[in-house]
Amino acid sequence: MELPVVAPIVNIEGKTLHEFEGFQFAIFPRQGGHAPELDNLDNLLILGRTLGRIHKLGSASDFSHRPEISLQRFGIDNVEYLLENNFIPKSLQEAYTTLTQDLLQRLETIKSQNEFNHIRVHGDCHSGNILWRSNAPHFVDFDDTAMAPAIQDLLSLHTSYI
Repeated sequence: MELPVVAPIVNIEGKTLHEFEGFQFAIFPRQGGHAPELDNLDNLLILGRTLGRIHKLGSASDFSHRPEISLQRFGIDNVEYLLENNFIPKSLQEAYTTLTQDLLQRLETIKSQNEFNHIRVHGDCHSGNILWRSNAPHFVDFDDTAMAPAIQDLLSLHTSYI
């Protein structure tokens, strides 16, 4: 299945990931385009179909070395980190703790009542990571790919629309 993404250049050794003095990098071809017009229903239809194709391919197998977007990693762990490292002012800690406990409990309830299939997703799918050219999207910036429910990409795209 061919997808409209800006893929890294493959060198003569067949590699796309390179290293120089301890820094890893990839080289991409220059790709023109602009952010999609998200208030255009035709564009939204094309974006939806394209994301559907990306997610179909993403559901074919799991990542071996990518994180999972989960309630533990993006909720519980972050709340604990902020509290343990004194990022929340003492005057707000009680309110913050109460609020986050309530929110995390509600999210846990939603999670327990629903089945979420984790697939390979873009992970940072907002309009700034889509180059619109020749009436088609070209997706870039896959460095935040992760295992997550497909809705993750739609939520990221939705915040671009608001």
